[in-house]
Amino acid sequence: MRHSISRVTSKLGVDKSLRAAVHRVQAASARREVASLKERSPALEEALREALANRLDPAEEDWVRRIETLRRQLHRCTDTIAAYDYGAGPHGTLKVTVGERCRRASKPYFWSLLLMKLIRKLRPLRCVELGTCLGISAAYQGAALAINADDGSLTTIEGCPQTAHWASRNLSGLGLRNATVVAGLFEDTLPAILEDSRPVDYVFVDGHHDGPATLHYFDLLHAHLSESALVIFDDISWSLGMREAWSRLKTDPRVLQAVDFEKVGLCLVGKGESPPGAVLRIPLI
Repeated sequence: MRHSISRVTSKLGVDKSLRAAVHRVQAASARREVASLKERSPALEEALREALANRLDPAEEDWVRRIETLRRQLHRCTDTIAAYDYGAGPHGTLKVTVGERCRRASKPYFWSLLLMKLIRKLRPLRCVELGTCLGISAAYQGAALAINADDGSLTTIEGCPQTAHWASRNLSGLGLRNATVVAGLFEDTLPAILEDSRPVDYVFVDGHHDGPATLHYFDLLHAHLSESALVIFDDISWSLGMREAWSRLKTDPRVLQAVDFEKVGLCLVGKGESPPGAVLRIPLI
């Protein structure tokens, strides 16, 4: 089912990030970059193409409505939570409203839709997310697994206990029993989760935006990945350290195909040698 950008964004009440992102890939060079993935990874090419066109089938549209309705409800929520930041910046507890937390930290619509499309097309079974926040991105990923009906599951880790509680409640309210929230630091919880989930087919890294830590997580993840896995890194332009880490990751010999969106980086990981042109740059910011 095809919908124009204006119709869908108006109907769903989503933010302007989708339109802004799509406008930035209208150049012929960007379209050729996406099309060039078809031979290397048809599923990845299809996922990107459909996300950029905002193309939703009926099942996806139903889930998007439900999740974006939840997002709007959270935006209006004035309940206060103690949000502890374990990321790359100064650590500390900050009293914020749920609405403020959602507006500042939850994944915008376009990037959430991209995650949904990646799972829909690549059909991973064992999925892990590092950085849950209030569960919006986890909801999109869990919804994709539910539509696929392949008995896939998502385990998502959130360092802040109160935020993890809200995320768990939000996912439960949507009826997503395939998504489990684990509260705790990545370094404390991730090793056991990877052991329980191996081989892992899909990982979304959206927390602790520190260059050396990101490289460490990739090494830790790699030992537990399936023979063909997708690892997604958010905020690759967060800092100079993150850019340096991404520069190393996208040319790592273990990465068969990398896509650099300037904000988000995709790595197809597997056995074999990276072909020529294995790093595509498609800036969306």
